Amino acid sequence: MNPKHDSLASLVSYFCLYADRFLGLANIAWRLEDMPGTSDPIVDSRHRHQLFLAFKEALTNVVRHADASEVRLGIQVEQGQVQLTIADNGRGFSPGVHTEEMDGVVNMRARIEKLGGKFEIASEAGHGTTVRFYMPLSS
Repeated sequence: MNPKHDSLASLVSYFCLYADRFLGLANIAWRLEDMPGTSDPIVDSRHRHQLFLAFKEALTNVVRHADASEVRLGIQVEQGQVQLTIADNGRGFSPGVHTEEMDGVVNMRARIEKLGGKFEIASEAGHGTTVRFYMPLSS
């Protein structure tokens, strides 16, 4: 964990590189829709690592379960927290499905909440899934 990589811009760059390689292997197109503004806040190594692991889990779920052809990524900074959005155009799942029984969802939620953040997932059968992570820049 090199301190020169403590910036949000460096994290976004790494996420894009990972998404390009991972989703490319699965023939899933992706695009970055929202970028942080002109400020480049510091994101400590613990927060970076946990957010990356949650991001990786979300992309893995898209590849394994969504049958998606496209993923949209969004990253914003507001009021001292990072908001990361991963949205796919896949099959989604019915509102009655208990996401608490899905290991990947449980792991993502636990990682983000451990840092004082918030996790949201929204899906509708036939209309894809959107996952949002809200993580404070520091704890």
